[in-house]
Amino acid sequence: MNEKQNEHTLPLRQICFIGTLVALVTILLGFKFTARTHADKERERARILLQSVYRLERAYHWDHGTYLPIDRERNSDLLKLDDLPGGLRFRVETEPSNFIAYVEADPTGNGITEVWRIDARSSRPVPLSSLPTAPAADPGRTSRTPP
Repeated sequence: MNEKQNEHTLPLRQICFIGTLVALVTILLGFKFTARTHADKERERARILLQSVYRLERAYHWDHGTYLPIDRERNSDLLKLDDLPGGLRFRVETEPSNFIAYVEADPTGNGITEVWRIDARSSRPVPLSSLPTAPAADPGRTSRTPP
């Protein structure tokens, strides 16, 4: 009876070993394809910031009939513009009937600034063309501003 038990035990061990290997490979592949990179996180921050500005501007327009001028002199302390996460730079252009908000960042750290935009007509951020970053007089700022 012992011999029969050994015959069944050996294949069972091999099956468990193969099953464990398959599970590990599946977990590693799942992690690789679902883990977000630093660049993905920066892009997500830019998208969330622009959608927040969109909601703020639309609510302000609903209440006051015009869009809220957002800049560092007027309301940066209230809106925490100086405390943006990562390397995000932000600006908003307002008119009585429209606003355009821009966020720029170098999410990959390769010297290419990516620019995203949102306006009153669409609640979805739009990526604009990437701009090469040149050394600027003001540290942390690019020499080119978004279009």
